[in-house]
Amino acid sequence: MLKTKLLVLFTILAFAANAQDTCTLGDQPSVPFKGKNVFLSPKAKIILNTVVASLKAAPGCKLHLVGHGYGTYQAQQTSWDRVTSVTKYLKSKGIKSNRWIFEHGAEGPADLVDIMPVKMSEEGPSSVPCPIPCLSFHYKGKRCVDKKGNFKEGGR
Repeated sequence: MLKTKLLVLFTILAFAANAQDTCTLGDQPSVPFKGKNVFLSPKAKIILNTVVASLKAAPGCKLHLVGHGYGTYQAQQTSWDRVTSVTKYLKSKGIKSNRWIFEHGAEGPADLVDIMPVKMSEEGPSSVPCPIPCLSFHYKGKRCVDKKGNFKEGGR
């Protein structure tokens, strides 16, 4: 009798643990960017608002945010800036940083940040250091390129 009760208890606990590590979010839309822009357009914010609502309704999920652009330093930095824009928006809507994984510089269409739902148990950084701070539009320091996109000597 005790053995049966313990077996039932362990089964319930195992089921509860698996339920907490289940992500029920379906496919999520990618966030589009135009040209060299790294800031969110009104259309991108509408997309992210639906993602935020879905994520708030699915506590067993987090998002894997993937920025594309790997060919050049500028492409990698633009990718980082775009993912950073998405994370800042998510944070402004009350989503905590433990609910996403930050990835930039991946192969793929450079004008998109892909959003892929994953289980809460998935591991990865919620942020990564800015690869080339002076190229970043989120960086508060001096820019190392002129208005035409040419590198300036010494970042001035």
